[in-house]
Amino acid sequence: MATTGSPLPTAPLGQPADPAPPAKSQNELLGIVTRAVAEVVNLKIITVVTPVTVGGTLDKPTVGFDQSSKVGAVATCINLLEGDITTAIDPVYASNADDPVRQYHTAQVEEAKEIVDRNLKTIADLIERVWDKVEP
Repeated sequence: MATTGSPLPTAPLGQPADPAPPAKSQNELLGIVTRAVAEVVNLKIITVVTPVTVGGTLDKPTVGFDQSSKVGAVATCINLLEGDITTAIDPVYASNADDPVRQYHTAQVEEAKEIVDRNLKTIADLIERVWDKVEP
């Protein structure tokens, strides 16, 4: 049977194909985490009700909005460092807190906050586990 494409990397048994990255110091680790947190300061949840077309791939989806249709939206931005929460509500949804779109958006905001909390706890746990193993 013939094969095509690049051959798989080979290494002696028991040896990784690629060398491990160099060890980081505590200061480098702290810098990496600080930069990562600074880049994700604002959590944005936007719910838009309008005809859309979805394309692309699962890794890189594209969404096109029908520009001729009226768009109804609810948008929330949460500043994770300062705790500020700002929500903009289309007048269509403003007067009825029981509106399904508002309820869906509120559920998405709560889920997003839970995901962020869980991710931050995971990062903190990871740092705690590796901190003493990293050079000062």
